[in-house]
Amino acid sequence: MSLDADDRHDSSPRLDKARLCSHHLFEHQARRTPDATAATFEGRSLTYRELEKRSNRLANHLRALGVGPDRLVGLCVERSLETAIGLLGILKAGGAYVPIDPAYPQARIGQILHASKAEVLVTQRSLAEALPAHQAREVYLGEGEDALDASDADPAVAMRSDALGYVIYTSGSTGEPKGVCLPHAALVNLILWHDRTLLRGARTLQFASLSFDASFHEMFAAWCSGGTVFFITEATRHDVAALIRFIERERIEKVTLPVVVVQQMAEIAGDEPHRFRSLRELTTTGEQLHITAPVRRLFEKLPGCAFHNHYGPSETHVVTAYTMSGDPSSWEAHPPIGWAIDNTTMLVLDDRGRPTPIGEVGELYIGGIMLARGYLHRPDLTAERFLPNPLSTEPGARLYWTGDLARVRDDGCIEFLGRIDHQVKIRGFRVELGEIEATLDRFPGVKSTAVLAREDTPGDKRLVAYVVADAGAAEAEKSRSLIADLRVHARERLPDFMVPSAFVLLDRMPLTQNGKVDRRALPAPGKTRPAMAQTFVAPRPGVEARLAAIWEEVLHLGPVGARDDFFELGGHSIHAVQVASRVRRAFGIEVAFQQIFEGSTVAELSALIEGARGEGSRADPIGKRDRRLPLPLSLAQERLWFLQRLAPESTAYSCPYFFHLTGKLVAAALEKALGEMVRRHEVLRILIAETRVGVAARIGPGDAFHMAVTDLRHLAASERRDEARRILD
Repeated sequence: MSLDADDRHDSSPRLDKARLCSHHLFEHQARRTPDATAATFEGRSLTYRELEKRSNRLANHLRALGVGPDRLVGLCVERSLETAIGLLGILKAGGAYVPIDPAYPQARIGQILHASKAEVLVTQRSLAEALPAHQAREVYLGEGEDALDASDADPAVAMRSDALGYVIYTSGSTGEPKGVCLPHAALVNLILWHDRTLLRGARTLQFASLSFDASFHEMFAAWCSGGTVFFITEATRHDVAALIRFIERERIEKVTLPVVVVQQMAEIAGDEPHRFRSLRELTTTGEQLHITAPVRRLFEKLPGCAFHNHYGPSETHVVTAYTMSGDPSSWEAHPPIGWAIDNTTMLVLDDRGRPTPIGEVGELYIGGIMLARGYLHRPDLTAERFLPNPLSTEPGARLYWTGDLARVRDDGCIEFLGRIDHQVKIRGFRVELGEIEATLDRFPGVKSTAVLAREDTPGDKRLVAYVVADAGAAEAEKSRSLIADLRVHARERLPDFMVPSAFVLLDRMPLTQNGKVDRRALPAPGKTRPAMAQTFVAPRPGVEARLAAIWEEVLHLGPVGARDDFFELGGHSIHAVQVASRVRRAFGIEVAFQQIFEGSTVAELSALIEGARGEGSRADPIGKRDRRLPLPLSLAQERLWFLQRLAPESTAYSCPYFFHLTGKLVAAALEKALGEMVRRHEVLRILIAETRVGVAARIGPGDAFHMAVTDLRHLAASERRDEARRILD
């Protein structure tokens, strides 16, 4: 533990890290500063001595009920001093607390109590009637707490640092919450790192829900260094203006907040920096930090306030940290997540489990002391996410697979690139949604964005961007212009397959309980014509009307106007192919792929069709062509060429297959059969070449096929399949 210089004269017992638990840090500080204020709430406060005695009384009562190391105790209390008493009392009894937000629906509370199998629930009488039926014995804090028949002496439970500190439930992909089991060793490591590197002894805001791991960090970072924890009401927590007033009135020095709250604070009071004059340290966590113009302006006026970006999933708590430095005007829009904290390993690995080169994207894995034991009563899920560390020589070393994408910069700093489950495949291309969001976020007038891959119409997966405009751009007319300009901005900076097909303007982003964007609550885009810069002009009867109907059928929206741009309506290359096919059937006219790009409105494309019909350019009967001459590309071939030029590294149209044959294989016969198939079918020999007059197809010779053979018989049977897959990859 990092102690002041005068601690060498402190008579307190030294701390044994092998047996050091979270509550020991509080106890150590309580012996040093017993009369300092430890916690305060709405005019009430507790000194370190008082909080020590009150939590000891609860701890001894819980010990009498059988609570001890690795026994789980539910904690469901309103935000108050009872939060501190209940949490410390459970830990001092040797138990692990299971936080349950009383604001949760009854069904959710019941799920957590049932899944955790907690035998004791620490709560308040005012909440008892609202709780669902459960198996736990209830212990009440508040008025009846002083009546607990227990001593206020330290229970001094013998424990080791590998005992559980808490089990926090997070959302599971199956809909059932999963309990993350953090041992004291991880939590103590975090607090000791914090004590060594960040602000100590501060007036600290307790903002996070007890069900969010940041709440532990907020409280114990203050308690291990003599600071004061300021609890706020749930109403203040959800009212940013009230929160700003609280910070100003109580002279709060240290806050840890979700990114969205920091942004709202900057927007509301960014021009009143005096309201934040007490702040010396602000940390964001829980979601990727986005530096908006209001945030920059605020911190330009707060030179004495450090700004940190922390990263860590619930399965590890905080594992990396980054401190913003330099002039805020130079800060990146999406800062990196920084470097690993003490005794923690951060690895960016490729899909074969090898460290990626500097600057290359891979999946982020976490190793070291900060790992949770796993998921409570879920060995299957634990085995899936907590893996043996093949790069470590330490017996039993593990890695947590985060599911996050990242890359390492030249200086070793880690850059977060989004969730791997936000990496989707659109029209054969892998797309990272975070990259699109970052591009849209940089456009003036945009407050925040979220991008989803949706398949509201079967077989038509498309990107949808959700946009919240700055206050100045929220008027209807400005909003239409913003969306139109944002489409142009995206098309100018992103490949076709990464440009959202639809833009949905929202008043605000839906948020989860912990302040993250609730992607499941984002609405499906409407099937009506989106907001566009140009006014609607009805198509003329005849070709325009028929073509507009084709666009409506392909794009699943309407009505389509004569001057509407195909790509502003959400069209992309595959939609263009579908339009060309329907035009051929409807008008008997061949429309080239490129013509749709060049004549991208109904009126323009209709003029091309009418001109072609006037020239008698209906599809001619198919005749035999001289195979020695360059041949025109089909629409599908033209599209393949176009997409390859757009993204040369894409392997979307490479289709490797793996067959395991049994019995004797005559390689020469197989080669002859495949060669005959290639000779017979010209399509298997087509080459696309760029000539002086354009792009054309050439047919290769029919006798040029050669089957490559790799002999793996020298390898052990267990190695052959892996090597075969490596060759195919």
